[in-house]
Amino acid sequence: MLGWRGMIGLIVPANNNVIMPEFYSALPEGMTAYETRMRVEGELTFESVKKMIEDAELAADLLRQTGVDFIGYCCMGSTIIKGWDWERNLLGRFAPYAPHGVCSANSALRDALRALGARRIGLVTSYPESINALAPDFFAAGGFKVTALAGSPVEDVGQVRWVAPERVYRRAREANFKDVDAVCLLATDVQTFPIIEPLERDIGLPVVTSNQALLWASLRAIGIEEPIAGLGKLLAKSRHDERSIGAKARPARAR
Repeated sequence: MLGWRGMIGLIVPANNNVIMPEFYSALPEGMTAYETRMRVEGELTFESVKKMIEDAELAADLLRQTGVDFIGYCCMGSTIIKGWDWERNLLGRFAPYAPHGVCSANSALRDALRALGARRIGLVTSYPESINALAPDFFAAGGFKVTALAGSPVEDVGQVRWVAPERVYRRAREANFKDVDAVCLLATDVQTFPIIEPLERDIGLPVVTSNQALLWASLRAIGIEEPIAGLGKLLAKSRHDERSIGAKARPARAR
């Protein structure tokens, strides 16, 4: 039976042709993923985001009818525009539709960075400058300091998917990030899986990407703990490894 270990539901902007192929390139045996899409076109503006998220709750209900165990909201730009509180309320409306919970690309990235012990981060994005300008304050509100931001802004959301992974890799290398704990490659419609491990080796830092973090959060919510090779430090550890690392990092209590 398909999805006998678990079924992941994804709410995806309609222009995104990247996240599902990336998920299916890495899903463990017995896992399946399904998507429902939100309308989006033109430039990534405040108004276009407003129209897109009108579809989000219907998408969550359709995924409920599919029978998914967990739902991921796969648009980072809308939350960067609207803020963490807005997203928390949105995810709260999705929560009844998935027995193992919900997350977003942003909350998955936040939790992944915390699991890696990262607080100072460098960003590589393909967002327009209007979104990039909001990113430092947005991540600061989530508990992180953005020490540097690099990227090649793309105004038309339909063109982001054509940003080649090697272009993202070069931008990350050229940025020469210093004083950071991890480098984040943002946007769910940018292909990153092929470059995560080469980039980690070349810059000597953990690399966290939007789709990698969503996959990590989804699997752990469902209880799939096995490591996945080839997708960087984050997915190379089982949950047991993460608990062990966390326990070692905590100081002993005074008696």
